Amino acid sequence: MNPEFVVSIAGRRFDPLQAQSDDEPAAGPPKAWIVQVARPLTADQITRLRTTYGLRLTAYVPNLAYVERVSADTAMALRKDPAIRAVIRFHDGFSVSPGASTTPVDDNDIAAFTILAFPDTDLDAARRALAELGGELITVLDATVSGGEKSIRLNLDVHKLEAVGALPFVLWVEPVPTIVDDHGGVGTTLQPGTAGMIASIWEHGLHGEHQVIGILDNGPADLHHCFFIDGEGRPPGPDHRKIIQVRNANRQDPGSHATFVAGCAAGDDVGAPGSSPCRGGAYGAKLVLGNRRTLTIFDPSPESMASTLFAELSAAHAAGAVIHSNSWHATPAGGGHAAYDVTASDVDSFAWLNEDCLVLGSSGNSGEQQGPPGTAKNAVCVSAATTDPAAPSLGDGAAGPTADGRVKPDLMLVGCGIESALNGTACRTGPRSACASSYATPLAAAAAALVRQYFLEGFHPTGLATPGDAFVPSGALLKAMLLHAAVPVETAAAYPSESTGWGLVRLTECLVFGAASPRRLRIWDLRNAAGLSTGQESAYTVEVVDGADRLKATLAWTEPAPAVPGVGVATVNNLDLVVTSPDQTRYLGNVMVAGQSVSGGRPDAVNPVETVIIDAPTVGLWTVTVVATQVNVGNPGQGFALAVSGAILAESSAGPGRT
Repeated sequence: MNPEFVVSIAGRRFDPLQAQSDDEPAAGPPKAWIVQVARPLTADQITRLRTTYGLRLTAYVPNLAYVERVSADTAMALRKDPAIRAVIRFHDGFSVSPGASTTPVDDNDIAAFTILAFPDTDLDAARRALAELGGELITVLDATVSGGEKSIRLNLDVHKLEAVGALPFVLWVEPVPTIVDDHGGVGTTLQPGTAGMIASIWEHGLHGEHQVIGILDNGPADLHHCFFIDGEGRPPGPDHRKIIQVRNANRQDPGSHATFVAGCAAGDDVGAPGSSPCRGGAYGAKLVLGNRRTLTIFDPSPESMASTLFAELSAAHAAGAVIHSNSWHATPAGGGHAAYDVTASDVDSFAWLNEDCLVLGSSGNSGEQQGPPGTAKNAVCVSAATTDPAAPSLGDGAAGPTADGRVKPDLMLVGCGIESALNGTACRTGPRSACASSYATPLAAAAAALVRQYFLEGFHPTGLATPGDAFVPSGALLKAMLLHAAVPVETAAAYPSESTGWGLVRLTECLVFGAASPRRLRIWDLRNAAGLSTGQESAYTVEVVDGADRLKATLAWTEPAPAVPGVGVATVNNLDLVVTSPDQTRYLGNVMVAGQSVSGGRPDAVNPVETVIIDAPTVGLWTVTVVATQVNVGNPGQGFALAVSGAILAESSAGPGRT
């Protein structure tokens, strides 16, 4: 098989061209097909194929393939088109997760499953077909992924999986995962006060004001605790001091875990605002609270709490949250490295459709298997660091990489020795466990809120709050900035590390304050509407004026979800970061030795984040280029965020220099 064209679905690897000869189209109504193109499509080719054949070209399957519902005649015509390499039926075996048959069952071999159905599915007919196969508690939830597929949750005999996968409306079947909570004052973890660092972020008036963080946890937080109560007695809502919304709280008492992590993010003592040593990292922010039990509950009644992660994130966003913190992970069946599943797809679809949002998830507890939401492509996966400022190290968190080789966790925040709000008390704070990625995650969300406030108050590019410079950053830029702020915490042959990612977040590494600062930050934030298509690039120049300061460039972009959650490689679009020195030495993103970028190597085709780090850059003009190697699904193009910092001129020329 030619590796460039191998398609991997549900644990099966094959070359569609080799499978095509024995797979002649049959007459009848439109069916699902895998349509593989001969090379990455340009914008003009996409327009032609959509116009000529009615293709969507949005449901992507690596490598170079799409899932399309077309007639047999159209499938035959596509095989003759010079842009098309192969067309084969989307077979029944592509629809069932490899871990489905090994999921834990009850005494009757019954387990809970999620089905993704094609967008044009007749849901009444689907219910009848599933009931005929013995499906019980069949609940239709919502449109979950970017293509509008329908999500159905039900109980089913595991011996009926093959028959369910053969139903014509079924795109994917997987077990409902097990959800695990990933069980310190907070105030000193975001802005270490070591000599030579810029003053703390809080001292510049950034505490999270006008920012909203969504918390999805094991129930609502304790709204009677002084960190969350409203002094005027107002109920949760836009005018509440701290809590804008509480969703799905009617069937569960406040959660101790939820109370603690909400306090880490934005808790603030109503009796002593801004002064509690255990206040949240963004104590000026407000919160939207949700109940993660909706992700596994079964209730087909009209008042059903049953929901999906896509729906929960969307509801939080509708209430005002743009940063979404999840101190838990879903453990899919099958074991091994974290595979790409429906929960991960929900995160990536939500972020793709809401470019201003950022989703964070904990990496799990040490020794456990990683899982989504943190392992989704667009999420920030967070592990916990120890509190030792001189030599921080990993305190808690499961190691990566994901099953398709992406680096997870992404980064660390301090998650050891944390004290926060204690459920069932009027105003007590204290620890819950020695170390937990659960506590590092809301602190990472708080850090993202402070970064967002930095841009919204116009601190960039001058380092001074300037209303005329204010803008709304994308979620990709928030992610890029957190990674840009990360510093290595271990000496490893491979960097980023499988256990600590890109390192420990120190916001003073990326946020510049004051016009006199020798370090400057330059950023470029392009939404998908102005994004790149295959073969295009954007080039920017920065002038290094002092080689004693590190030059760092970080690229991040928000990915669409692949067509099928069970793909072997989840990456849809591939951008590459290329940094060129004044003497034309080229450095590729993520090609590093011992934490330093080196010339040569191969472009990273898997991770949607890339970094170049040069400790002693040559003085002069450097070129930073973003290359659109493959944009297989655009809206209409692929946007990106780029951050560059170092001893550079504040007024370096900014392209985009697209070619």
